[in-house]
Amino acid sequence: MPSIPSSSEARWDPIKAFSIHNHEKGGAVSCVGWAPSKRRRCQNPIAAQNRSAAEYLLKDMSYRDPNTVTDATLEMIAGYSLCRAYHQNQKAEMVRNWKNVITGEQRALDRSRAQPSRPLERLPRGARGTSKSRHRRKDSKGRD
Repeated sequence: MPSIPSSSEARWDPIKAFSIHNHEKGGAVSCVGWAPSKRRRCQNPIAAQNRSAAEYLLKDMSYRDPNTVTDATLEMIAGYSLCRAYHQNQKAEMVRNWKNVITGEQRALDRSRAQPSRPLERLPRGARGTSKSRHRRKDSKGRD
């Protein structure tokens, strides 16, 4: 397995982007497959070793640009994230869906990089540090 960079900063969050945590189960990790008979996500638990393997790969992915993720990696994550009982046959569909998610994540990352940090704009002379009291008219004796 690839090594996770220790000093790098995560570039994106594939666990969130791929909806790995099931909010219907309080954020627990359950099968990412679709249960058509229930019209909802599968609620079956994922074996601890499969969950750990998927989370390791997802964390590793977070330190790399989304467009560098390979189909093989997505297939491994799908295999680890789908229950063995009913949804392993949805692996190709999950990979397709996640590739669409990756496209959007890469666009968002590219947009954030394309926005240059703008230097502070210079304010017109007289506009800096003014307060209303400095602009009040004074009477002939110098009072407000």
